Amino acid sequence: MSSFSKLGLYYSHAQDWYHRGGSPSYNWKEPSDMAEMKGYLDNISIPQVKEILSQYQPAIIWYDTPRRMSPALAKPFSEVVRAISPSTLINSRIALDGNKMDKVSSKDLDMLKGLDTDYLSYADREIPANSPWDKWETCMTLNGSWGFTKGDEGWKTPSHVIQQLLEVVSKNGSFLLNVGPTAEGEFPAKSVEVLQQVGTWLKANGDAVYGAQPVSFNLPGTPTAESLKRKADKEARFAKLNRPAPHTSLDRDFPWIATQKGNTIYVTLFDWPENNTLTITNISNAITSVHLATTPEQALTHTLVNGSLNITLPAEANTELPPVLHLKTRL
Repeated sequence: MSSFSKLGLYYSHAQDWYHRGGSPSYNWKEPSDMAEMKGYLDNISIPQVKEILSQYQPAIIWYDTPRRMSPALAKPFSEVVRAISPSTLINSRIALDGNKMDKVSSKDLDMLKGLDTDYLSYADREIPANSPWDKWETCMTLNGSWGFTKGDEGWKTPSHVIQQLLEVVSKNGSFLLNVGPTAEGEFPAKSVEVLQQVGTWLKANGDAVYGAQPVSFNLPGTPTAESLKRKADKEARFAKLNRPAPHTSLDRDFPWIATQKGNTIYVTLFDWPENNTLTITNISNAITSVHLATTPEQALTHTLVNGSLNITLPAEANTELPPVLHLKTRL
């Protein structure tokens, strides 16, 4: 079995559409009280978690929707994992909603440490500028929806998915990408097309992602005109429903993103320089050679002076997916 072939299971531990204690705002005229919730957690939710852990020993149990959860209520959900399947990873949504991660406090982080949380789960579709923990994840959609939504044709391009993936990797995070199947259990054709192209890119450039580390000289991203339009369109759609749009962060736009593995720096280009010269500043590595991943036999001219690296590129990329430069360094 590949080291990447591991099972993770989602579980909404504090929410249930069929039992009053887990449904403070769904299906019931009157919200359940905390005594009913405690009964639901003790008699239904915790036993189900025990069954999941005992039967499947998942690599991750992905807790979600911690509505009305206090540290005291969340503690048994951590303890049962460590008792039955100690190596199973626990995310921060055991007690802290992802929408609160953008303003997470030191008190929140201490609380999560007390629950033996393994990593932080940020808000849906949010990639943080930085994270107070080195183990974190973002969960992203391929279009605007988590489940299948007929008429939602706002599909990300393969390049967009690769850029978001690399932004996360370049910040030492994990990328959880969601695909919503149809009622027939099939993935929409467009999502399959996008994923196949991203997979093709990863087969050729996986070393830029798997096991890769951040570098110190990446550029900060800025929102694009396209991302601003997507945000405005989404807010307009929800305004027609008289509902606020769900929290999302704006996409950042990067001309390139770099990662490193061993003695190779991988620079993935999303914008081809107009003058065919790529300049990277604040680089302290001694660069011994540079080439494009697609033409390893063709060394590219480069100069490194006072931390400023200039690379002379060919006239065009000759690839539809983002091209990747290999910069060899001295270890």
